[in-house]
Amino acid sequence: MFVRIAAFILLAVAVAFPAAAREKEKDASPAAAPPLFKVVGDNGVVYLFGTTGAPAPDRSWRTRSLARAIDQSETMWFEAPVDDPLAMETANRIFTERGRAKEGVPLSSLLDEETRNALDAAATSSGLSRATLDPLRPWAAFVLLSGRLHEGVEGEAVDAALLSEARGRGRSVRYLFSIEDSLGLLTDMPAETEKNLLAGFVRDFTRQRDGAAAAFDAWKSGDLAGVDAAMNEELRTGAPDAFTRLVTGRIGALAERIGAILNEPGTAFVAVNAGYLAGESALPEALAARGYAVERILE
Repeated sequence: MFVRIAAFILLAVAVAFPAAAREKEKDASPAAAPPLFKVVGDNGVVYLFGTTGAPAPDRSWRTRSLARAIDQSETMWFEAPVDDPLAMETANRIFTERGRAKEGVPLSSLLDEETRNALDAAATSSGLSRATLDPLRPWAAFVLLSGRLHEGVEGEAVDAALLSEARGRGRSVRYLFSIEDSLGLLTDMPAETEKNLLAGFVRDFTRQRDGAAAAFDAWKSGDLAGVDAAMNEELRTGAPDAFTRLVTGRIGALAERIGAILNEPGTAFVAVNAGYLAGESALPEALAARGYAVERILE
């Protein structure tokens, strides 16, 4: 369950470049590979790769450029330690302690009729029931349902495959955020914001599930507009307060963390959710605004 939420939070949901970079992008052939950027600082180099938490049917997404980026990197960074048993214990403790609704205030009582119906439909299609979700806070119901979005689809998630490869090749594995940092974005969310987050998610649940294959293909081909539409658009328009907190704010934090990595000598590979690399005010743009040279690798 928490692997999925880490992939969401640690999410996603972004590439607008500086003007010069945008003009260059218009003249370039469309990328036929997942989004990969090279970021150069005064001391270090970062290969920034946008991942997806969706199960991949095969390994054809692993391009030569991606392989070269990993070969050249001494350290591989991921968003959070989602495979660490102690971190998962922490996640489950937070979920248990902070994910319960106030006594006598069931989740469904907070929602309008349209959203209740959408919640019931999403729960039913996920093998759950309103009785399972009613004792939860909106953010916790969102976590539970997001973990079921790709249920039954075969294949290893891209972020999980990269983490396995990093460990198998003896790379130094590090993390940009802790589980507490990541879940704190949800647990400390204003009540109205977390309600809007759940409402937008359940209303879009069927579209996301039915469009999962097309969204994966957009990511695999490097179609950033398609990635933005699949990962960001519904959250940005349906729950803009949640988008600001989960995406815009997270991009700023990511730019700061990556800046710190670039201050150290050496080459690092940084994997983040592709949603941060698509749309306006995305992570590559944020890094360019800080004075780093940002180049998209289009092959």
